[in-house]
Amino acid sequence: MHLNPASELLYHQEENEDLQELFTETIPVIGKVPILFYVPDCTPSASKVRRIIEAHGGVIIYIPECCCYQIYPECADTNSEIGLEDYSKGLVFSSNWITESIASAKLLSCASYLKHTVTQTYKQINFSRTKFSIREIIKIFEVVQKNPSRRTKNPTYWGFVISRGIFPGRSVHSINA
Repeated sequence: MHLNPASELLYHQEENEDLQELFTETIPVIGKVPILFYVPDCTPSASKVRRIIEAHGGVIIYIPECCCYQIYPECADTNSEIGLEDYSKGLVFSSNWITESIASAKLLSCASYLKHTVTQTYKQINFSRTKFSIREIIKIFEVVQKNPSRRTKNPTYWGFVISRGIFPGRSVHSINA
């Protein structure tokens, strides 16, 4: 019997229970946590990609944030065209990264699976009343720790960080507060 790649991966996951934590990372003080992924609901195969990610320890979020990986579902949906308007500013990776990591039984580097770099925000999200997630707070802390000589209270510095797509949708004022 020949299984399609998605079914094959789910079957492989049942054989190897260690893969249930493939898409996790260790954060200092907190410990092991799931990696966050954003897969837009743009093709029928998007739900398959989401199920595979969740079956291997990842968490799907429906509003992209700075600490998530945006995934482009590579699929045979010939009638579905995925556009950049489905993504927020930042990097978008091919779902082949997900499937090949599972096939390798280890989390591969995402660098060679870069599909797009979104330079402008098509998807407008109103963050004006949205509280920072714990992941965003940790990311702010990491940026400050990696740049101790920088004036992290300087709005120009945070403007530069935001322009690089690290905190999509956030304002300089909200981070610099």
